[in-house]
Amino acid sequence: MPIEKNREVFIDKNIVFKNLGYNELNNIPQDILNEVDETISHSMSLIKPMVVYERLPFEVNEQEKVVLIDGKYQFKSDYLIKKYKRS
Repeated sequence: MPIEKNREVFIDKNIVFKNLGYNELNNIPQDILNEVDETISHSMSLIKPMVVYERLPFEVNEQEKVVLIDGKYQFKSDYLIKKYKRS
């Protein structure tokens, strides 16, 4: 299975602030803004993302909106069919 390393990581500060309980993003104290910036910056040296994946053969039946993977697993999904059409 292929392993991809050195993937880019993006931390959305708005999500961090919301998770910290700040629903109004324009009313965050400056010391909290600075602390979050410093913490995100420091965390980038600690995060070592990797992706492990395997390519599987699949068939798509657009009429029934079914994706059959590796001849064993069947998924019925409008979302998968739309993604398949765009790829």
